[in-house]
Amino acid sequence: MEELRDVAEKIKRIEIQGASNVAKAGVKAFADYLNSIEFSNKDELVPEMKKAKTILFNARDTEPALWNCLKLIIGKIKKSELADETALKDLISKSAEFYVEQISNAKIAIGRIGARRIANGMIIMTHCHSSAAEQILIQAKSENRDFHVICTETRPKMQGRITAQVLTEAGIII
Repeated sequence: MEELRDVAEKIKRIEIQGASNVAKAGVKAFADYLNSIEFSNKDELVPEMKKAKTILFNARDTEPALWNCLKLIIGKIKKSELADETALKDLISKSAEFYVEQISNAKIAIGRIGARRIANGMIIMTHCHSSAAEQILIQAKSENRDFHVICTETRPKMQGRITAQVLTEAGIII
């Protein structure tokens, strides 16, 4: 439980940020926690899932990607006919891996689709931090689009600096 609470605190303090990063970290922490406990049956597992979900939901109430992934995993476990600990833990692990992979694949698809909307000569303004927005701009750059980006800043955590750093490292902001 301590590792799950640590991830929740990092999400709360915005040390882990960006919807996809929050969702991936939360799903992994959720699965790791559930795989670290002992239970005899699903009835003993369900309250632990709810407790872990609540801790992660309360970390940042503006991250629906994390909520959706956890709700889907919990729903899959509840609907499962599996009864023993080993089989349920395997289902938890496979479900978590599936949703983490889906998040990563979605970001790549967002990058490809979004990059098509970046035209030569555009001036794009970003605010705060978004790894999906970064993915779009990096993809557009890889497709030899010529555009400029202005990164604004948010307070008090100054997340816009992360976007500026990533885009600078990608050769987009000079």
